[in-house]
Amino acid sequence: MNLIYTLTLNPALDYTVFAEGLTVGAVNRAGGFSVSYGGKGINVSAMLKNLNVPSVALGFIAGFTGDELEKLLLNVGINSDFIKLKSGITRINVKIREKSETDINAQGPCASADELNLLYKKLNKLEHGDWLVLSGSIPSGMPSDIYARLSEFAEKRGARVIIDAAGRALTDALYTKPFLIKPNREELGDIFGEEISGISDAFFYAERLKAEGAQNVMVTLGGEGSALICKNGERLYCSAADGAVLN
Repeated sequence: MNLIYTLTLNPALDYTVFAEGLTVGAVNRAGGFSVSYGGKGINVSAMLKNLNVPSVALGFIAGFTGDELEKLLLNVGINSDFIKLKSGITRINVKIREKSETDINAQGPCASADELNLLYKKLNKLEHGDWLVLSGSIPSGMPSDIYARLSEFAEKRGARVIIDAAGRALTDALYTKPFLIKPNREELGDIFGEEISGISDAFFYAERLKAEGAQNVMVTLGGEGSALICKNGERLYCSAADGAVLN
């Protein structure tokens, strides 16, 4: 059975505060709060868990917040195989939810060269047909082309790579011919310095990313749904499901 590994280089604890009538510069009382796991790769593992598909969440954690993150995943049955950093703490992202949501995202700890080598040792377990999902931001101090390096490493082992990242973290990895990349509307626009005004624009610029190496390109467009260009050139569109935004 082929395995799915998700990699979150910069995981977080998400601390959400529910506030009413927030006043900047004054003492405010929270109507409640919640603490949950955060990080795009971890969220992929969580969704796979909801679909009864097993995965292994990889990444770096540190300090007491890293311990709490690992415990939260264990409590919901998500398998993890994190590397515990010797210094720092896993970041805490603060989300203030009033009429809208305000996010304050912290910097995460950076892995040393030796700790990064431990990650490669874990990825040596990849076998032909396995999946590796590279998703989320890259901690400061880590090589900006780390996704390219990891994708190339995984591809050489016969694994299929999915990349969900922004800017150079994504474009630098295109030469490795990842199986799928998934920029959103804003990320796609930033890459080309253009505004993505609709589905036709999404397909046009997705084709350009495919021409640079990606086998399949999916662009998520929020309430407008998703546009997918397949390896064989087929274009597919999926409308967004109805529902309230929770996170």
